[in-house]
Amino acid sequence: MKHLSLQSKLTICILITSTALIVLSLYQLNRSWKESIRADEISRLSIRANFLILTLKDLTFERGRTNVVLSSGKPVTASDRTFIDTRRKEVDYNINNGLEWLAATDPRLFEDLNSMYFNFMKLRRKTDEVINSRKNSGLARYQIRDEWFKQSTELINKIIDIVETIAIKQNLPGIFENYYRYLIDTLEFRDSIGISGSIMTAAVSNGRKLTSEEYRNISGKLELADYLWSKIEVMTDIINDEDLNRRKVIVQHTYYGLYRPVLEDTIRRAYRAPVSLSRAKQLKDLSVPAFDSVFTLKDQIKIEIGYEIKKLKDKAIISLVLASIQFLAALLIILATIIYFRNRLFKPLINLTGALGKIRTGEDVPPLSDEISRPDEIGKLAEGVKMLELSMSEERNLRKITEIMAITDELTGLYNRHFLEKSIDNVLTRSDRYNEPVTLAMFDLDHFKQINDTWGHPAGDAVLKNISQIAGQIIRSSDLLIRFGGEEFIVLMPHTTLNGGTAVAEKMREAIEKNEHPGVGTVTASFGIAERQCGETFENWYARTDYALYHAKQSGRNRVESANSSQELLDKTETDKM
Repeated sequence: MKHLSLQSKLTICILITSTALIVLSLYQLNRSWKESIRADEISRLSIRANFLILTLKDLTFERGRTNVVLSSGKPVTASDRTFIDTRRKEVDYNINNGLEWLAATDPRLFEDLNSMYFNFMKLRRKTDEVINSRKNSGLARYQIRDEWFKQSTELINKIIDIVETIAIKQNLPGIFENYYRYLIDTLEFRDSIGISGSIMTAAVSNGRKLTSEEYRNISGKLELADYLWSKIEVMTDIINDEDLNRRKVIVQHTYYGLYRPVLEDTIRRAYRAPVSLSRAKQLKDLSVPAFDSVFTLKDQIKIEIGYEIKKLKDKAIISLVLASIQFLAALLIILATIIYFRNRLFKPLINLTGALGKIRTGEDVPPLSDEISRPDEIGKLAEGVKMLELSMSEERNLRKITEIMAITDELTGLYNRHFLEKSIDNVLTRSDRYNEPVTLAMFDLDHFKQINDTWGHPAGDAVLKNISQIAGQIIRSSDLLIRFGGEEFIVLMPHTTLNGGTAVAEKMREAIEKNEHPGVGTVTASFGIAERQCGETFENWYARTDYALYHAKQSGRNRVESANSSQELLDKTETDKM
C-alpha cells in the first residue's frame, strides 16, 4: 500500500467504504422486510386463532346449560333449547373455521381436534335424544350427563392447549408472548370457575345435596382457579396496561367479591343438606356477571393484542421505508462521492504530479494558480472547520442554558410561570384522556412585605429560597413546584385527588410554620387547593384555586382551604358580591 499513489489509495478507500455501505443498506432492507413479514404472520395468527378462542366462550355456555338440563331430570324447556341451539351454531361456525386454519398450519393438531370434535358431535345427538325425551330419566340420564361433561371439558381443554401450542411454536416477541400467556391463563381460569359453577348449579337447582365426588371436584377446580388468578395478577403487573387492569379489577369484584363468598357458603350447606331454591337463584344471578366479566377481560386482551399488532406493523412499514431510502441514498452518495473526488481531488493531483514531471525534465510548467492556492485553502478549511465545531458547541451550550433560564426562576431555581404555561396543556390533555385526577395547590407567604420592609430584600430572598427547599422536600418527584411570582407558589400534582392534595398542602404548611429562618424567625403560608373537574379549563381551575387561597387569607391565614367545584366558586363569588 505504501508504494501506491495517493489517488490509488483514495480510490481503494472509496470502494471499500461504498461496498460496506451497500452491504449495510441491503442488510437493513432485508431485516425490515423480514419484520414486515413477521408482523403479517402474527396478525394472521391472531385472526385465525380467534376462531378457536371464540369457540371456547360458546362451548363453555353450551356445556353448562346442557349439564343443568341433564341434571334436572326433566325435558328441555323452550328457552333452554333456544339458548343451547344458539350457542351450538356459534360453536360449529367458529370451530370449523379454526379446523380449516389448523389443517393448513399443523396437520397433527388438526387431526387431534377434528377427531375429538367428531366424537363430541355424536355425543351431542345422544344428549339431544335424552333431553328431548320425557321417558329418559334416572341412571341412564345421569350417565350421559357425566359423559357429556367429561367430553365437553376435554374438548375445551384441547382447544386451550392448541392455542398455547401454536403461540409457543410461533416464537412470538416478548410482548405478544406475555399477552398470549395472559389470554391462556384467563381462558383456563374461566373454564375452572365454569366447571365448579356448573356442577354447583346443577346440584342446587335439582334440590339435592352435593355428593362427595362433586364436592371434591368443585374444591379442586376452585383451588386451580385461585392458582390461575395469581398468575393473572402477575401478568397484569408485567404488562402494566390500565385497561386490562380495570377489567381485572371488575373480575375480582364480581367473582371474588360477590359470587365466590356465596358459592363457598352454598357449597358448605349443600354438602350437608339440600339448599333452598332461593339460594340457587341467588347463586345463578351472581354467577352471570362474574363469568361474563372474565370473557370481557378476555376480549380486552384480544383488543390489546390487536393494538400491539398494529404498532408492530406500523413500525415494520416505517423501518422498510427508511431502509429503502437508506439504500437509495447510499447509491447516490457513492456516485456523488466518486464524481466529487474525481473533479475536486484526483484531477488537481494529476495536474500537480504532471507539473512535477515537467519540472524534473526542465519543461515549461503551465500556470497552476488554482492548484498552488489549494494547500493554503485546505489548511485554512481544516482550521476553519475546527473553529466552526467549537463555535457550534458553544452555541449549543448557550442555547441550552438560555432554554433552562427561560423556564427557571433565577432566585429559587424552581420552574417559573413560563414553564407552567408551556406544560399545562399536556397535563390537562392526559388528565382528560385517561380520566386521571390532578390537583392544583397555590400558597402565598403571609405578611411577606413586612419581611422585606423590616429586614430588607436580601433577607426576603433568603426566606423564599428556604421555603422553596422545604416545599421541594415534601412533594413527590412527579409533582411540579413553580414560583408563580413574588411570594406566590404553585404545586401541580398529577394522579392526586383533592384529599391527597390537601394532605400534601398541610404537610408543607406545617413544615413552613415550624422552620426558623435566620434573622427573620418563623414565616407562615396560606394555601388554596382545587382538584380539576373533567374537561375544566385551566383558567377556571386556577380561578377556583385562587379563590380558595383568597378564602384562606380572609379566614385568618396559615391555613389550607379547598374549592370543590366550579359551581362552588360561582356561589361564593355571588355571596361576596352581596
